Amino acid sequence: MTKKELIKRIEEYKPKYIYQRYDGRIHKYEVVNDNYLVETKTGMSFDFRSHLMLGKVSEDLIDLIQCEDYVNGRKIERIVDISHKHNSIIVVYDGELWNEEIMKEDIENIVTKEQFESISYKVEE
Repeated sequence: MTKKELIKRIEEYKPKYIYQRYDGRIHKYEVVNDNYLVETKTGMSFDFRSHLMLGKVSEDLIDLIQCEDYVNGRKIERIVDISHKHNSIIVVYDGELWNEEIMKEDIENIVTKEQFESISYKVEE
């Protein structure tokens, strides 16, 4: 879904929440009305037409998971498929040889690759 399509969908159907991957983090917003989003963590409000132009945006959290992110503490090596019909994502975890399906409702936490790198301590020789 393009950003223009998402803005049109928000205007027409008004989903309760949308998600945005921006600046190495995943943000969750509540759609308040035709003009504003409120970030659920900080309570800050934004004009959605201008703010959604930043980063990747989706109504579905699983769309924002990328390779090298950590889901429930396990590193994603490869994304095989995303199924909106089954609300799941099929992935290969780092070091594994087979695919595993993660149901959307089973996702407890996501640490993006960028978040992980920002808190990593580099040992210098």
